Parts: sequence; structure tokens; C-alpha cells
Amino acid sequence: MTQKPTGYPNLQYRLNKRSPILSVKAASTLFIGALTFAQVLTSCTPNRVQNEFERKLPVKFSYESIVQSLGEEDLGFGLETDGNGPYHQAMAYGLVASAASLVGDVDRAEAAAWWLVDNAKKSRGVGWGLGWEWDAFGDGSINSADTVYGITTAIAIEGLLSAYETTGIDEFMTVALEAADYYKQFMTETDKGAYFWYSEKLSDAMNVYNVSAMLAGAFARAGKVSNRQDLQEIAQTAAAEVLDHATRQDDFLSWEYREGDKRPNDILHAAYIVHGLVTVDRSMDERIVDRDALLHYIVGFQPSGGPPKEFRPDEVPDELKEIRARSWGLGMAAFVLQEINAREEALRILSAASDYSLPTGGFAYEFGGEFNVPRSTAHLLLGAAAYEVDY
Repeated sequence: MTQKPTGYPNLQYRLNKRSPILSVKAASTLFIGALTFAQVLTSCTPNRVQNEFERKLPVKFSYESIVQSLGEEDLGFGLETDGNGPYHQAMAYGLVASAASLVGDVDRAEAAAWWLVDNAKKSRGVGWGLGWEWDAFGDGSINSADTVYGITTAIAIEGLLSAYETTGIDEFMTVALEAADYYKQFMTETDKGAYFWYSEKLSDAMNVYNVSAMLAGAFARAGKVSNRQDLQEIAQTAAAEVLDHATRQDDFLSWEYREGDKRPNDILHAAYIVHGLVTVDRSMDERIVDRDALLHYIVGFQPSGGPPKEFRPDEVPDELKEIRARSWGLGMAAFVLQEINAREEALRILSAASDYSLPTGGFAYEFGGEFNVPRSTAHLLLGAAAYEVDY
């Protein structure tokens, strides 16, 4: 087990504690991770990738400039979407771990992953949430500050797995698997499969499609990395349930936000669904969904090449058609478009981040907003990282 100091970690603290010696297993994993990363770049050198990225986007929208806007120490610490805080945001740390791993930024990947490890254990099990009280569905049931949420746990699991593949530190995979083992009990079986609950609370036992899709992807990936068939089988049942609720609209698939709720998804939650299903595809080595249908779903949020919208204009009434996307939706949509080999479309969406730049640095959560939200900016970071390495 990797030895680490006690106490609250910041980035510099974590960089100073890195062990200079890798176990044989860790060294082997690190070599394999490096080889995989090198294979991503088979047709171009790192300099060529960087120069291509900077030629098409201003330097301030590169991975390095975005990650710098998150600060040098507590990468996921800042204001929340309502302006309250600051808080440590587990979602932000998970996304940073994934993005940093993607570009080979080992120091930040490890720092973010250690934060997730150090803040994973609850009295009931392993998982992550918001860190403040919240009424998830406006029904009067207030969740405690330490409630474990499905979407946050899915993002944290993926961040830990990415960091494990990059660093070879066993604890990162161990905690990811512990989180999966805890959350797998919060599912409801159906005729077509099963869905994950929105949170661990019975009052949140809702079939929210983006949550089930993201957890399906996280479980499928965890099962592949650990050779655990049980996790992959759970992923398959959850993905089947999500697909059963898809609606075919001409050339694209579409989903409502949750079962029994006719609201359409915004761009962020639509991108979560796509990412989850594509991750199941990749992890299972089998095609379960039409990639072209997913592509047309996401590009519909940027009609006619204009600024990305919060909702697909063809799914909402006139008063909602022109609402600009929030910045976390830009980042996640750009990321998933690259997952389905739509690099040009990803660039168009990611380029819109210029409209969200703040004079003080960083990016506003909402178009015209005045403050940065780390877990929103971390989605932009993931999109930029994927573009930078031609993911």
C-alpha cells in the first residue's frame, strides 16, 4: 500500500509525497498506461498535437490554461452554481483526475485522485456527493450533506480508474471498486433491465437516465480493469434500461430527463447519457447503440453552427429555444463528440467557451455570469484535454 501522510491534502502537499519507488505491479501498470497513451498519438507527435490545438483555439482555452484557472492547490475548491460556498466539489476532483490522466499530467491526476480517496469513506460505505444539504427533486425530502449521489460517484470512479491507469497506484482502483460495490445495492429491477437510483436515499429512487447511463459506464469500465464480470453484468442491465427509454426522432435518439417526467434533457445531461453508453460500448467491446444517432442527438444542441443552446430547440417551446448552454454542458458535449469521432463538431462547441471568459480568469458557469464554478470549469477541462490529444 502506498504510504501517504495524514491531514488535509492540497496539490503541493500531494506532489511532495509521491513515492520515488514503484512496485513491480505499479511499474508494469504505468508502462501499460504510457503505451496506451502513446497509441492514442500514433499519427502525430506531441508537439504536432499541441501546435494543431493552439492554431485552432486561443491558448487560453488549452488544457494548461484551463487547469491553471482552477488554482495550484485545491483544484476542486470554489463557489457553487448558486454562488454559495466555497466548497470542495468531489465532481470537480473526479473530472480533473480524468482530464489530467488523459494528457499525461501525472502530478495533477494523482493529486485529484488522492483527494477522492481521502474523502470517499462515509459511515455507511464509500461514495461521493455534494457536501451540503439538498432537496434533489423539490419534494421536501432534504438530503444530508454526506448523501452519496450516483452522478458524482460515477464521475469519481472514472477519475480514480484513469489515475490508476496513469500512475499504477493500487489504492485508486481499490477505492473505485469499493464505491461500485457500495452503490450497486441502490438499483431497481425492471422488465428490461435495472436502473440506478439518483442517490442512496429511498426518496431518490428515481429512474434518471443520465445517472444510470453514467454509472453503467463507470461499472463497465471498473469491471474491465478489474476483470470483474459481476460489474460488467450490472452495467449491461443498466444500459439496457436506458436504451429501452430512448425515443427515435428521425436520425437521432433522444431521452426525457427521467421516467414520468416529460422535460427534455439539457446539453450536459444529454452528454452524460452519450458518454455512459459509449463507455459501456468500449468496455464491453461490443456495439450496443448507433453512434450516428448519438452524434445527431448532441449536435442538435448547436443548430446551424450558432452558439450552443441549453436545450435542443426542436424539443422545447419558443421561450426556451434561445437559452445559451451553461459552460459545463459545453465541456461535456465537446468531450463526448470526440469519443464518437466528431472532432470538428467538438471544436465548434469548445470554441464557444470564449463567450464565457471572465476578466479575472476562468470561465463563468452561465453565459453572462460573473463567477467561476470549479465543477463546471472541470467539464471544460475534460473537453479541452480530449481535444488536445485527439481522443
